[in-house]
Amino acid sequence: MRVHTQFVTQVPAQLPMTTPEPTAPLEHLLRALEHGWRVQSPVYGRRIWFTAEDTRDGYYFILKRGAETDLAVVTADDQARQFIRLQHLNVIAT
Repeated sequence: MRVHTQFVTQVPAQLPMTTPEPTAPLEHLLRALEHGWRVQSPVYGRRIWFTAEDTRDGYYFILKRGAETDLAVVTADDQARQFIRLQHLNVIAT
């Protein structure tokens, strides 16, 4: 399984330095679906560990496109829950 990671080598001077979130918003998942990826059910609901003191609920979506497999991790928010409900996806809490 391949985990999609973005790497930045230079930050433009006009952009403030911030700590990036290790998860993507639902919009990134929706964009992947527009590019031919499909969610493989079930979706896994579990904690996302940012640091030992900072954890959040999240959803782990396994994506398939042909022979390719990818993983999208999305913070559990109202928009993500609505997407799961509208798509009738099964969620397994782990």
